[in-house]
Amino acid sequence: MDRLEAIRFRSAPTRIRRNLPVTRDISIRPATPADFETVASILARTWRETYSGIVPDALVAERSNLAWQLDTWREHFADAASLAGTWLGSLDGEPAGVALVRETSGEDAPRPLELKLCYTLAVAYGSGLGHALIDAAIADRPAWLWMFDGNDRAEAFYRKHGFQREEPWFTRSWGHLYDGGDYRDIRLVR
Repeated sequence: MDRLEAIRFRSAPTRIRRNLPVTRDISIRPATPADFETVASILARTWRETYSGIVPDALVAERSNLAWQLDTWREHFADAASLAGTWLGSLDGEPAGVALVRETSGEDAPRPLELKLCYTLAVAYGSGLGHALIDAAIADRPAWLWMFDGNDRAEAFYRKHGFQREEPWFTRSWGHLYDGGDYRDIRLVR
């Protein structure tokens, strides 16, 4: 299947009350300029759902602000070259996740692809949407990403996809911008 075609499948059945199987309808497709507000909205919500209690409240408040997300992503969605690595995922017909990948090179790039982001709304946790986004964005190619230190849920998710903390640990700190704390990103590679 051409990687630019939409990917659609049903997730593996899960069990709920009375052992009735439940499947979720998952679809992944390249984002288009028309998806601009949808992606910004997903990212605003996922910042609240993902990072509350992990990073400073001021950072969560800034990044979960829809106006901030719209301003941040407006230029990205206006440029066809930047938009090329952006994927939108839907769960049961509703947009619920986004992934962004870009090619990298140079000394600071341990692999040829960077997974810049992969987020799903909390309602999609455990549905397979995150896995489908990773599959669409990078498949089984070597890649790397930054992850907030202390985001155990994300680290477990990425480990399932072959990512490990880079040895020796490669970190970056950006706490000085928020409350003067030591908030670090950990680089994961596969």
